[in-house]
Amino acid sequence: MTRERYEALQATLWLNLIMGFYNMYLWNIGGTWFNFLIGSINIWVWVSMRKIALRKFKQNYKKRNRK
Repeated sequence: MTRERYEALQATLWLNLIMGFYNMYLWNIGGTWFNFLIGSINIWVWVSMRKIALRKFKQNYKKRNRK
């Protein structure tokens, strides 16, 4: 996988998390069950692929602690 595709995947995962929380918020203020379902799926995708999404943060953390 090229670096550009990997970074695009990371951005997509973070967007999934944000949209998941937003859909859960909409469901909470009186939305439909559709919002709950889509929000749950979006959050589940982020949780199941969180190692990819958090890899950049782990690498930066390790670089800072080496000094």
